[in-house]
Amino acid sequence: MLDKSAFQRSTEALVVDPHAHYMAQAEQAQFRTEALDLIRRLKKYADRAASPIGHELCAEACEFIAKYTRTKP
Repeated sequence: MLDKSAFQRSTEALVVDPHAHYMAQAEQAQFRTEALDLIRRLKKYADRAASPIGHELCAEACEFIAKYTRTKP
């Protein structure tokens, strides 16, 4: 049996949950906003590598990356 195309899967997903597309877009926008803010703050403290704020931002960046790179079930 042939595997379903991505279009078929997305169409079926929209039938099950018509708001899924908008929720996915909202999640992507939230991710982008958080990522850009984190990058901006990391750049600000990049030259202060020994500062506690820089260390906290690096830890936050690691947590952020881990949160969004987990494989979804």
